[in-house]
Amino acid sequence: MSARTTVSFLFGIAFALNGFALVAGQQVDGQEKPPVESSATDSPPSEPESTAPKANEVAKPVPAGRAVSRSYEFAEAEKRMTYRLYLPKSYYERLEENKEAKFPLIVALHGYGSNPTQIVGYPEFARHANENHCIIVAPMGYNTTGWYGGRGSGGGRGSDPKNLGELSEKDVMNVLELTRQEFPVDENRIYLYGHSMGGGGAIYLGAKYPEIWAAIAPMAPAIPTVRVDLEKAKHIPVFMVHGDKDRLLPVEAARRWVGKLKKAGVPHQYIEVEGGDHISVAFNYFDEIFEFFEQNPKRPQPAAESQPPPTDEQTSQ
Repeated sequence: MSARTTVSFLFGIAFALNGFALVAGQQVDGQEKPPVESSATDSPPSEPESTAPKANEVAKPVPAGRAVSRSYEFAEAEKRMTYRLYLPKSYYERLEENKEAKFPLIVALHGYGSNPTQIVGYPEFARHANENHCIIVAPMGYNTTGWYGGRGSGGGRGSDPKNLGELSEKDVMNVLELTRQEFPVDENRIYLYGHSMGGGGAIYLGAKYPEIWAAIAPMAPAIPTVRVDLEKAKHIPVFMVHGDKDRLLPVEAARRWVGKLKKAGVPHQYIEVEGGDHISVAFNYFDEIFEFFEQNPKRPQPAAESQPPPTDEQTSQ
């Protein structure tokens, strides 16, 4: 059994059992932080150790090398939204060496029914982020079934808001902006990675906000059902993987989308995995994804021209 097959098998079990499920309380690496226990002694309490940075150190308010859960107040949704953040192990060391250091950022979009903790926990994702000194941030997209706007601004059912798609898209852009404001992000190296529903979100948001992204990587994507204008995003390279045995999202839709990328002149790399399923393709190609990102910093966006509305050949299904 190959290394990729072994990892896929083991992660498939963990994924099915929802091994990365969120738990209450402050989270680091998906585990609840245990309460501090106190014991009665005759000794006076010791002075707390100072957390202030030393002469040549920078403040470390967020741990590096560990995924953490964060949150912000989403005004339009009238609720507090959580997201997942990962700083590479080298983060503070590189800032101490050079206070002007910048870091590539990968925005990771989870699949339908999944969550930010699961996608940041994909096998080898953190290792590659460490090796390439990348920050990862994974928004919720309002909830686990929001579609990031790739199926329109509505879509809410039951207790979901009627503008679920709009809020899902907005949540991603809010988290992106918060991350850019708080951390020294390399504005020429902001990437978008997504799996399944998140892959469709990467395609949709990549085309809608072409001034932001350096490259995108949709894995086994659920192709957006809304119109996607490839013409204004034709400078953004696309790395896409799909398994030919994907039973959830058959490969034929991915093949048609690749045909549209070719016709629009979008630089792209497509890997169709023989015997590949829907899950394992999302994390078996991090070597190739990170190499693709490394080779593709942001390209100049073409000057805006007056264009007619996109035709069916320029849009998604």
